Amino acid sequence: MYWNGFIKCLDGYEEFFPLEPHKSVFVREMMPVKPEGGLQKRAWVYLYNGKVPGSSRIPSGDYRHRLSPRQNRHAPGPETHSRPGSN
Repeated sequence: MYWNGFIKCLDGYEEFFPLEPHKSVFVREMMPVKPEGGLQKRAWVYLYNGKVPGSSRIPSGDYRHRLSPRQNRHAPGPETHSRPGSN
């Protein structure tokens, strides 16, 4: 069961404790995701389990849409990522 070992490793890294979510730094939930230009799928995501003072939820869910055009040029996104050695 490769997947179970992999997800347990990620849970440890993200400090998610499935039996004690109230003690977790992040919680893991299955949510719909839609890669840019792709079809919607469901994926495990880690969500911060605390409060962030002075912040508000981003209605679109896309941080890049909240940035000014100047900031957006430098925001990480699928189009800015490259594989090692591909430059």
